Amino acid sequence: MSARRASWQRIPPKRFSRQWFLDGLRTAAWVAAITVLVWVYADIYFTKEDSATVTLRIHTDSDPDVVLVAPYPDVKMQVHLKLRGRGYAVDQFRGMTLSYDAAKGREPGLYPKVDTAALLKSLPAVRDSGVEILSARPETIQIHLERLESIGTVPVRLDCINGRAVDVKLEPERVEVRVPSTLAEKYRKDKPEVTTRTADLGDRPAGQRVTMTLALRRPDIPGCRLSHRSVKATFTVGHQPKRQQFTVPVTVLVPKDWLDDDTWSKYRLEAKSPETWVRTITVEGDPIDVDGLTAEKFRAHIVLTKADKDRAREGALAMPHEVYVQILAPRIRLADEKIPPVICRLVKRSGTRSGP
Repeated sequence: MSARRASWQRIPPKRFSRQWFLDGLRTAAWVAAITVLVWVYADIYFTKEDSATVTLRIHTDSDPDVVLVAPYPDVKMQVHLKLRGRGYAVDQFRGMTLSYDAAKGREPGLYPKVDTAALLKSLPAVRDSGVEILSARPETIQIHLERLESIGTVPVRLDCINGRAVDVKLEPERVEVRVPSTLAEKYRKDKPEVTTRTADLGDRPAGQRVTMTLALRRPDIPGCRLSHRSVKATFTVGHQPKRQQFTVPVTVLVPKDWLDDDTWSKYRLEAKSPETWVRTITVEGDPIDVDGLTAEKFRAHIVLTKADKDRAREGALAMPHEVYVQILAPRIRLADEKIPPVICRLVKRSGTRSGP
């Protein structure tokens, strides 16, 4: 009986034999598998505290008549969190983009200090994530909601560079503009400009008829909405504009009564040295219109008013005066964005008494 038992016992393999290596690898594989299972079990059933950063998008997509004024206008902000949860849940939560529709459950108004952690905890994506938010930075968020009001329709202007568009037809020609209710009265009086995205005409020959769809550029008004996102523009590419410079004298316009009273016997006009009474202006237009132009086609002037006389009595320093240019040629326009002002002042002539 003992001999049979002895025959069942396995004889250990020789060291460094093929069987010895296989047995070692088999044992190591079992140890690795058990270790992995222990770690997975620990990760599933044991919680930990960790930090994470998520992106929070605040919007009003559910209500087209409500706009988010602050944060402006449809913000994505980084929120830094302290979390508690299972390891894999925390890792999955890290880097998420969360969406909060501020128009749901909130009436228009100013909410200066909305608790960030409470806001996040109310989101389904957070509730279903298996993590608990312990704290958030920033701790509070300001949310400002307003209803949109129409200020009417405004014309659309085609914006283009490296060329000129003529015989322009836009569809639609006008678009409705809506702004937050607190700004409606202001912009009903001072209508904003709506332009298309810039069309580059540099590679198009003159005379070509072009049709393109251009996105609209929204006015720089917090929460502004347009009735259309784009327009269909049809136009003919005009000739490339030609630019030319002219040097013109700057004259002075004064109130009419200064010509009849003793203003000029009491005051004289003094320009700040080394100020000169000439300006170089740049104009542009079709080559056929620019060719043959002379400086006599332009009038440049500054305007003096009673305020200049008041400053002279107070001995004030020279002030910049804007230079205005009158163009006496058709289809010619100024290419300069701004002409340098004339820095000058009225000063009392010596020997004159104080008075008006």
